[in-house]
Amino acid sequence: MKLMRIGHITTFYKPLWGGQEIYVNNLYHVLQEQGFLQRIYQFDTGVNEPQIVRLAPMKRLRKNIGLGLAFNLSLTSKLKMLQKEDVLIVHYPIHYYPISWHKNSILLTHGVTWDCNTGWKKIIKKNIDAIAFAASKKFVANDTFYYREMGLNIQPGTGFFSEVSAKKWFIPNCVDVSRFQRIQPDKRLFKMNLILVPRNITYDRGIHLAVLAFAKFVRRYPTTRLALVGDTFEFVRKGESYKRYLKTLISEHKLNDRVIFLGRIPWYEMPKIYSSSQMTLIPSLGVEGTSLSALESMACGTA
Repeated sequence: MKLMRIGHITTFYKPLWGGQEIYVNNLYHVLQEQGFLQRIYQFDTGVNEPQIVRLAPMKRLRKNIGLGLAFNLSLTSKLKMLQKEDVLIVHYPIHYYPISWHKNSILLTHGVTWDCNTGWKKIIKKNIDAIAFAASKKFVANDTFYYREMGLNIQPGTGFFSEVSAKKWFIPNCVDVSRFQRIQPDKRLFKMNLILVPRNITYDRGIHLAVLAFAKFVRRYPTTRLALVGDTFEFVRKGESYKRYLKTLISEHKLNDRVIFLGRIPWYEMPKIYSSSQMTLIPSLGVEGTSLSALESMACGTA
């Protein structure tokens, strides 16, 4: 019996930087357990694993034409490999265009990507998704807000794990509760009374709001600390300047000894971080469906 070959189309997979990469990783392992053969097409980030098809390094193209277009252009160099895949799972609608010819494709979105934009940028981003959404053979969203943005009347809290419209499915984000559960906390971190913000440092993650809120919170609870888990991305414009802005904000509010930058922490170590914290704060402004970090934290017993 011939084993089905599945190709994942995703800007990034490894390293596991954030929610999208973790989602792809979880899906990869679920399908692997079912015996499917898989390849993952991603930008070359220096990770060399047999299942990864490395596209052109992002720095070479992204600077001039943007991340999404650079990825799509790089993807066209792998057409012969893509033709051999029985099914293509496309993560994010913008990447549907180079493979729209494939007979068996599943278009998957990780949430609305235009809600932090205004003007023509917002219009263009939404229209790119809308065209791919209408043309897709099968579509999966992990939140109902996306479907409402696409004109479907799917109310919050309804339609879980079902076909909500013809060839359109709603499969919400989930976490592996055998991995994410309450465990023995790190004694040093636990004593710090941490308010955890597990967000990579980009504007749309709203970390500045967490700092401003904490500046008021700490007056009432002076023994607490704000812990930022994550870092900037080299491919995100103004990432470093946003980080500098955060540090300035922290200094202005005299929080230098109260706010801790923990940097990126491996995904498999996060249960201990959640279990060592008093609460988790998700201050995202947009570009997010259902936060995996929020679900992981709750699974570990941290509000």
